[in-house]
This record gives sequence, structure tokens and C-alpha cells, in this order.
Amino acid sequence: MIACNGTVAGKEFSDEVSEIVERILNEDVKVNVQPGKLPSKAEIEQLNTYVNPVTKIVKALKARGLDNKEIVEILKRYNLGWDPRTGAAWREFKKPSEKELSYLKTLKPLSKNNNDVSINQISGQANQVMEVIPDDIYRGINTNLKPSEMRLESDGTVQHVITTHVGRTLVNESCWTEAGVVRWLVDGEPSDIWIFTFDNDEGQWKWHGTTNSSTFTNYIIYVTDQVDAWGYIYHIWINEEWVRSGHLWYRENNVDQANEVWTDTGSYTDDYGVAKHDDPFLYIQDYAVWWDDNVRTEWWHSPTNQCPVKEYHELEGSSWAYWTWI
Repeated sequence: MIACNGTVAGKEFSDEVSEIVERILNEDVKVNVQPGKLPSKAEIEQLNTYVNPVTKIVKALKARGLDNKEIVEILKRYNLGWDPRTGAAWREFKKPSEKELSYLKTLKPLSKNNNDVSINQISGQANQVMEVIPDDIYRGINTNLKPSEMRLESDGTVQHVITTHVGRTLVNESCWTEAGVVRWLVDGEPSDIWIFTFDNDEGQWKWHGTTNSSTFTNYIIYVTDQVDAWGYIYHIWINEEWVRSGHLWYRENNVDQANEVWTDTGSYTDDYGVAKHDDPFLYIQDYAVWWDDNVRTEWWHSPTNQCPVKEYHELEGSSWAYWTWI
């Protein structure tokens, strides 16, 4: 007889369930990131064949007769999430409160053609972007990001996002994921600088703790050749630990690094510091290339008239260093 140690949705569950979950989580290993060095073909293959721990846990618990509702409740006990509809999965850490989340503004696809948007317009948004050309080659990115102070005030910038996007448009509809940092006003006071991931059609925002203006964080987004009814499976790692999996329509995608700000008054707040994207490389086929001057790249901003976000870039070591500020 198996001793019971808790309940899920009113039903008892056994010690065996906890043992399964904890064993699979403990078996998940960090990805191999060597600073200043491109990954080998074998290292990329590990990303390509990776199966996240939530998917493994779901399979093991289903084999023991648990239903989707029970599995979702068990996963929550470990700060894990799973969408039974699509199979998307994530691992969250510290996260904002419901009150904080209620103040978040909507993320939307970036556009080069926001000429109709003025920084004098109420509830405006402005973007500065470093983007690959063309947008149908790359399978992901490995990059390091250090945010600025991300200063906010009620009569200036009310939300600030510094991020990396991977995705592509299908028949005028965008499908993308991203990873980066966000800060916003809550009752007129700045929130912490939150590390987030986002998927526009599978789970939206997910949260992975906080950071500060002077710390570099490593982000990896990789689209595998594993495909199902919902598209190609991608994974995201932050500081070498898996945090999210979902789907994109395409295997090869557009990649950009962006600084985005929002205003409710038409004015933006000067930032104390400079955000920096450092040492980025791009996954292409079964190898990787530094994001340097051999990669066709465009630097653009929106709105084109008086965008408050400024940028500077130069080759630093093996790849572009990309600075943005207000």
C-alpha cells in the first residue's frame, strides 16, 4: 500500500507522484554555454533533441492514470505550468502580484511602419530595434542582456521592456516568443525589474524572478525540428536553466533585439544608464554564427519621427555590441 501525502483537486495522491516529479526535475541539466565560444554541432544537437521536464512529468503521470486536471494541479505545487491543449510548458519562479499584473500594458508585434504614431500622442509606444535581414533563416539566438535603470514616472515613461524576439508572420498574423526584462508603474510607483518570457498565443507572460540594472543575464531561444499539430517546438533557457517551451509556425524565423517604452502623456523619461546586448550569436541550420557584420542587419526605430530611444552599435570582440538608452 502506498502512503498518501496530499490531495489534488480533492483527491489523494501518493508519495510516488512526488518522487516522479522530483526525480525528473533533478535529472534536467543546464545547457552548456561557453563564454566567447560558438557551440559545437553536438551541443546544438542537444538543444534540438531536448525534451523539457514538464513534458516528461506529464507523460509519467498519465501512465499512472492521472487526468489532465490532476496533473495541472500537481505541477502548480512545483511552480510548473502546462497547457493540455497545446503541450506548452513553463517553469516560473518569483512572480508579480495580481495587483501588479493588472497594470501591465499589452505587448504587440513591432512594426517599422508606425509613422502614424507620434510621441505626442496619448498612450504612445516607441521602439528601437536591431534586426536580422532577411527574416526566414535563423533558428534562435544566444545573447546576454544588461538592462538600464529603466526609470519610470507617471508623467513620462510608464512601462519599459528590453527584450529579444524570435518569430515570423504568417498571412499577416504574427506568431512570436520573446525573453527579456520589463518594468512598469503600479499605483505610480516603479515595479521591480522583472525577468520574463512571452508567447503571443500560448500562455502570454511568464515570470522568472528579478534582476537589476547592472547584471548580465544569458538568454537562449532555440526552435527545434520537432514538430506537431501546433507547430515547431521551441525552448527558452535563462542563465542556462530551462524556463519555457511552446510552438512557432516556422522552423526558421526573424530575430531582433529591442528597447520598447510606453507613455500615457506623450512624454518619455530620461534613463540614467544604457542597456546593452552583448556577445550574441545566431543558430542557423545545425551550426551557429556570431551576430557580426557578416550577418545582414538593420537598425531601425519607430516612430520614425523623434523616437525617444537612441542606439549605438559597434563590433566588440566576435559580434555586435548593441547599446540603447533614452
